[in-house]
Amino acid sequence: RRSGLCRIGVEAERRCEAQLRRQAMEAAAAHPDYPMWSALLRWSLAQQGDGTGAPAQPMAREKREFLERVMKEYTVDHASRIAELLERVARWAAVADASSSEETASSSPSSSATVAAFEELEELVDSLDFARDLAKLGGLRTTLDVL
Repeated sequence: RRSGLCRIGVEAERRCEAQLRRQAMEAAAAHPDYPMWSALLRWSLAQQGDGTGAPAQPMAREKREFLERVMKEYTVDHASRIAELLERVARWAAVADASSSEETASSSPSSSATVAAFEELEELVDSLDFARDLAKLGGLRTTLDVL
């Protein structure tokens, strides 16, 4: 008798889960982007593995190194880019303030390069996270000093 009650409870739970699953699917299907996301999910699932059904294997060392190299080349570390741009601006400001000698004038960036650095900084700090990075790197002080 006790196992019969447990079985009824399990069956009710399964029906409830199935009903919730159906409601979730209906709600997802009602979303205007559902066909696109559904197609993307089907494509992603089809790309899993090599098509043979064999379990995934660890990536070969050569492939991993290639992937890491490509990812480093095509991703940007915005904080380090901001620091690089600030350094360029600060170097220009230091040269502009100091007496111009042959050595410092040849190693300093031009005014147009500094303006380009400021324009790139402006684009980067449009994002609040990158603006916070600018402040943490002391960029506000450098910017105000140059202006």
